[in-house]
Amino acid sequence: MVAILFWLALLSASMVRIVPVWSRMLSSDHYSHLPVVWITLILLVAIRWDKVLRLPSGIVGWLLIIVGVACLACSYPLNSPWLGACSWCLFVLAFLVCSTQQTEDDTKLTLRRPKEKTSGLLNGNLKGKLSGTLGALAPLVLMALPLPRNYDVLLVSESYQVVFKTTSFFLDSLSVPNQWQPTNLRLTIGVLSRAELLTILFSPMTCCFAMVLIQSLKNRPAWLLPFYIGSGLVASIVANTLFVMTGVLAYVFFQFNITAVEFRFAAITVVALATLLLLLSLDRFWLVTFYPTRTDSRNDWNNPLIKAWNRAFGLNIKRT
Repeated sequence: MVAILFWLALLSASMVRIVPVWSRMLSSDHYSHLPVVWITLILLVAIRWDKVLRLPSGIVGWLLIIVGVACLACSYPLNSPWLGACSWCLFVLAFLVCSTQQTEDDTKLTLRRPKEKTSGLLNGNLKGKLSGTLGALAPLVLMALPLPRNYDVLLVSESYQVVFKTTSFFLDSLSVPNQWQPTNLRLTIGVLSRAELLTILFSPMTCCFAMVLIQSLKNRPAWLLPFYIGSGLVASIVANTLFVMTGVLAYVFFQFNITAVEFRFAAITVVALATLLLLLSLDRFWLVTFYPTRTDSRNDWNNPLIKAWNRAFGLNIKRT
């Protein structure tokens, strides 16, 4: 009962501060994936949690709670809703860390864990594919928090600038005159709207969320988050460049406008499938890069570099 009141008080106090932040995020086109974050997080916690509330017992859990309380207390005098939203994320992370630590301790105390009774959607292959540790959901929690000081707007702007330069380079190499303007792309035979060429589905925030979602579903370690965020940015640039190039070349050489209403869905679907394959390939790339290295079995000599690599990186990957 004490644990229930403890976590309920922390999450309720911080929820008041994060709701206005979520409201502003939903009003932005680049955070249209926020409801998917909520649904996925609730589903994965329901599957991976052992349904036992415990008080924090580790240093990491208490440190997250202390920092979260400090952020919540400072959010009112500083009039910073973002700090209040940050406190909610820290409290959720503390809950995940505490539950993960306690579950590991309970597993060590018992030789055989009792079989869990499941029913409905949690029974069968669904739970097996989505099972994992609660700690792996930490990156997904952070996706519910926007970047501070409008850095997200700067990130989107800079990534689109890279798309403009990359597209112009390829079009120049194909001898297609082009000029990017604030609202459109001017060609010799007409004008294409920039809003139609740069779809929200391939925005940096959406692609980063898709990459983090793959990380959480596949139970990758949370420390790989910077690599997955960077992969999402790369995938966004590639997807936008591919979609823009396809639209421009079809319009210039075949007078076929794929941004029209009747063709737009099909074009976006094809590029989205290609982007999904790219995201899965990047996930596999990081898995191979940080996979544990086997020791030399012939002479039974343990290379100290291999042992250091496995201890720092490789051994942290579980259930891949």
